[in-house]
Amino acid sequence: MGSKFPDPSLSFTSSETGSDVLKVISKFINNTEVPICGSRIFILLKRFPNEQDITELIAQMRKYRVYVYIATSLPPSGGSHPETIRRLTTQTNGLDYYYEDSSFTLSNYESMVSKTIYFNASAYDMQVDYEIGDAVVYAVQIRMYTTGSDGYWIPYDD
Repeated sequence: MGSKFPDPSLSFTSSETGSDVLKVISKFINNTEVPICGSRIFILLKRFPNEQDITELIAQMRKYRVYVYIATSLPPSGGSHPETIRRLTTQTNGLDYYYEDSSFTLSNYESMVSKTIYFNASAYDMQVDYEIGDAVVYAVQIRMYTTGSDGYWIPYDD
């Protein structure tokens, strides 16, 4: 993957052009060649979509239990609705990560998709330190996942 970086000369001329990532996911879900139930989709994202209504896509992803893991490079190169990606991941039990361009590397992505931390069965305390210097409201989610299955499906975040 590291040897196939995009050619900057082929980039969009306007930052108003949105990503077609939602169409790509939809095309994958609607394919008839391979089974998709329980699929995990890994996406490197630089441009947000312009679409806001993803109700049907979320319904399809939930129906087939398709997860999406998105690593987003910041600042974005375009698109007008970053909240669409957050809704897509939170409402389908997926994950989204954000990296500054300077730290957006293949090793960060590999770490995101392969890093596992094991906890023993006991109580844990967690502390989140943050610093925000503007008046923008930020959503923060902390999730715990388990490997394997005991037949319990995590409720969707509506």
